[in-house]
Amino acid sequence: MSIAAVINTFNSETYLDLVIRSIQPLADEIVICDMYSTDNTVQIAESLGATVVFHEHTGYAEPARAFAVDQTSADWILIIDCDEILSPELLTSLKKITINDEVDLVWLPRENHFFGGVVCGAGFAADQDLQLRFFRRGKVTLGPTVHAGILPVPDARQFVMNSQNHGALIHFSHLSINQFVTKLNLYTTIEIDARKQIEPRRRSTILRRAIQEYRHRYFRRGGNRAGWRGFAASLLMVVYEIVTELKVLERANGETPQKTVSNNRTLAEKLLKDQNLS
Repeated sequence: MSIAAVINTFNSETYLDLVIRSIQPLADEIVICDMYSTDNTVQIAESLGATVVFHEHTGYAEPARAFAVDQTSADWILIIDCDEILSPELLTSLKKITINDEVDLVWLPRENHFFGGVVCGAGFAADQDLQLRFFRRGKVTLGPTVHAGILPVPDARQFVMNSQNHGALIHFSHLSINQFVTKLNLYTTIEIDARKQIEPRRRSTILRRAIQEYRHRYFRRGGNRAGWRGFAASLLMVVYEIVTELKVLERANGETPQKTVSNNRTLAEKLLKDQNLS
């Protein structure tokens, strides 16, 4: 069975050579779907033999994934991000999957590295963060909205790998707290833009959900056993929840930057007029 690897990129030069090198022993074809990078992403991809196609820049990968998959012709598809590599164990496990006609899609464990080290809890440990990334052609649907995910078709035969027996995706994610917060601000806005309805929750509900999120990640999912990174990741996901709800509340009340500027200018003009009269 032939295998294609798909990578969506935008200014992804940091790890792209490592990503491509990690999948070359597995993939018969490698397709880079680039959103018009301005760094060396395209040059790196082409120098390592990947096929490069282009998609409009949307700010997040999901809209381009289906397009990228359509550019491939293999029986099996691996979707891998531009900051992930395959562990040697996972590469071997994926090769074995394609030999037998037993499954249609595979959930991969993902080992997350935040802020310079592994996060082994708070929902980010390898066997907590399972990713549907390896599948037969036609056995999934690809959602276009941010965090929509890859969805199995009803009759698909699924297999869940575990990191101990099969290895993991190694995910070099947030380099710093600053980068996490920058992405948080971007993705919460994109997430709200994709909603058909903006319905704010009650303030008490927002606070209760934030507390529940922290308890869930820090205590139930082992953030308290993951050192300062587990503590930071747990709190930052609470911040994600709160910022999303606050942006919904802001929009539901009709507040926009343009409206704020207009109101501020009106107030300033009134104050200047009163100043002249005095």
